[in-house]
Amino acid sequence: MDILSHGLWAGAGAAAANKRLKKPLRVGLATFFGVLPDLFAFSILPIWTFVNVLQKDVTFSQLPRDLPPLLAFEPLPLDTFWVYPFTSLLYALSHSLIVFFLIASIVYIVKRRIVWEMSGWLLHIVIDVGTHSYQFYPTPVFWPISFWHFNGIPWHTPWFMAVNYAALVFVYFAFIHTWRRRKLREGEVKPVLSVLRRDIRVKLAVRKIVGKTMRKRVEEV
Repeated sequence: MDILSHGLWAGAGAAAANKRLKKPLRVGLATFFGVLPDLFAFSILPIWTFVNVLQKDVTFSQLPRDLPPLLAFEPLPLDTFWVYPFTSLLYALSHSLIVFFLIASIVYIVKRRIVWEMSGWLLHIVIDVGTHSYQFYPTPVFWPISFWHFNGIPWHTPWFMAVNYAALVFVYFAFIHTWRRRKLREGEVKPVLSVLRRDIRVKLAVRKIVGKTMRKRVEEV
């Protein structure tokens, strides 16, 4: 799936979970973990391309039109630039459940608690299993123990992208609607509370005046 959708789904998942949790998740951090696997895997490739093209070490005509598949699944030609197999290795590292649970366990030992925001990373892997085909980075979900991968629906298929973003729009509109209703309820409660506080202040002032009046009468007597 595209990186924007990963972030939006991770954020939506955290926001939905917060409705049931006593200690809310940090939505921003969950969103970050939702995009982390792709940032980790693919950030170096555009940087390498930009630097080498700028220095004229490589021309665009020398670059492959399609990214090579994972090295573990289909060996790359010997003349392939090193950055492509390296990117494939980074993709395998960041999209493996084995690696995820290993890192999550280390974080648990260090922090002495489960960092639930890391579930954004887990959601990313699960989504990619079904939205990557053999033609473009099939997700090595059990790497390095197994090279098994699933031939899913390519995420860039037009109808799938339309359905995906329609679902995201629906979910976020639902969140906005819920948020507005809550704000309206809070707006209705605040005036009532302000009226009650004002009545209490008035009653206290009246009692104070009555008390002073009674003391004066007693002194006059």
